[in-house]
Amino acid sequence: MKGVLRCIYILACVAMLAACKKDFDGTAKPNTAPETHLVADTIVRQGDNRFTSQVRVQWWGTDADGFVTGYEYRINNSAWQATKKQDSVFTLIIPTNSDTFDFDFEVRTIDNNGNADASPARLFFPVKNSAPTVNFYVSSAVPSRTPVRSFPAIRYTWQAGDLDGDISLDSFEICFNDTNGPFTKIAPGIRDILVVGKNLTGSITDCDIYLGSNQTPWNRTIGGLKLNDSNKLYIRAIDKTGSKSSFTASYTLFVRKPQGDILVVNAIESQFLRASVQNFYLTALASATSKPYDLMMATERNGNNYTELSPDPFTQAQIFGFFKRILWFSDDTEASLGLLQKSSSVFFDKGGRMMVVSAANDNLPTDPAYLDFTPIKSYLPVTNKDAFLMQQNDSLLPVSGAWPILRTPNFLTGIRPYELPIDNNLYAYSVLYNGRITRENNSVVSPWTGTSTLVSKRVRKSDNKTDFIISVVPMHLFNGLSNFNAFMGQAINTELEF
Repeated sequence: MKGVLRCIYILACVAMLAACKKDFDGTAKPNTAPETHLVADTIVRQGDNRFTSQVRVQWWGTDADGFVTGYEYRINNSAWQATKKQDSVFTLIIPTNSDTFDFDFEVRTIDNNGNADASPARLFFPVKNSAPTVNFYVSSAVPSRTPVRSFPAIRYTWQAGDLDGDISLDSFEICFNDTNGPFTKIAPGIRDILVVGKNLTGSITDCDIYLGSNQTPWNRTIGGLKLNDSNKLYIRAIDKTGSKSSFTASYTLFVRKPQGDILVVNAIESQFLRASVQNFYLTALASATSKPYDLMMATERNGNNYTELSPDPFTQAQIFGFFKRILWFSDDTEASLGLLQKSSSVFFDKGGRMMVVSAANDNLPTDPAYLDFTPIKSYLPVTNKDAFLMQQNDSLLPVSGAWPILRTPNFLTGIRPYELPIDNNLYAYSVLYNGRITRENNSVVSPWTGTSTLVSKRVRKSDNKTDFIISVVPMHLFNGLSNFNAFMGQAINTELEF
């Protein structure tokens, strides 16, 4: 029996060996290439019904005997570009001086064996250029400085864009008041300009142009700015295909023509006092000189917008530079001296001379940075238990007999006597008035015998001329002897030569 089983086992093994072959029967199928699909095979558009020059394309692939590992695409028969994405947004570069053209896009699928679809999906895009856009920008700061009245130094800012990308912008064209031109062309990277009138004797002036933050005028000008009249600046954007945006107009601005060399600046914050204080100083000015002057309302607002302040110090400096003399009165020292520190350099560089009356107060720091251009080095320190005041009928006492004694009928707090700067190579400083001051310390009142300077001047060493007088007390409250006009005559005529 065992012999029979052994024979059966041997025969089975032989049969199995006989069944084994080196190769499979039949013919093996080759690896198939993947297939690629687009959202659409053909897009036909004509005229204005074309795509703008940013196009979104979507695609996908299949592979019957493997899997998709990626894609390759090309544009207008350029080199293939590999990607894992199945969609993309393409910015289509339209040839210069062409408004439309047809755009050839191909994409092919790559499978796990590295095979590429031999018949890529293909799409022809009829493309139309996207026109650029431009709009004037107005600051959203509160309070804002978008003047409705200004002397002929004006800052304009705009925003621009193009669906084709900012690189496609070619230039801007600007003109005043008439879109028929002539136009001044501005480079595409510029987003703001300052225009400054050149000839202020007529009714229309050409203007220098300052590009961006540049403080040197450009070598081109713009004409057509009307003086003592309303003006609009028009702008349009042009792209590299020659496509133009529509014209955009700036806000309307009344541009004032300076009447003479004197500027009076009313910087009184209090609306209740603004008119009466202005009347006081203008009356005193008229007693000292009959020359014409211009009045600037530095603190006037319409809602949350200053009606006459320029949006930046450099523009404001050009306005002050139109004048040779400035009379400035204020009830906010920090605001006034802070503005003047940043915007008076052009005025002084041209030889301008100024008087500032700006009442100090107990809240001011001892040596704020904005004092560095004034005839003040630092205020005397005060605390919540230590302050200076002037009582009723106290006086401002002149150092020189050429100046009148000035008396106040009021009780005044917030008095801040100060130290003078040390003379330097450019300027000399001297006291004009000391105050009869009372010191209050821990509710104990006593006469103050220390430094009491309240009015001083700065003298240019180059010509020995006074170019800056400053008072830190409200001078309109020092007419108790009805002789403030005498002070004004000495300051305006003798010292500053208005």
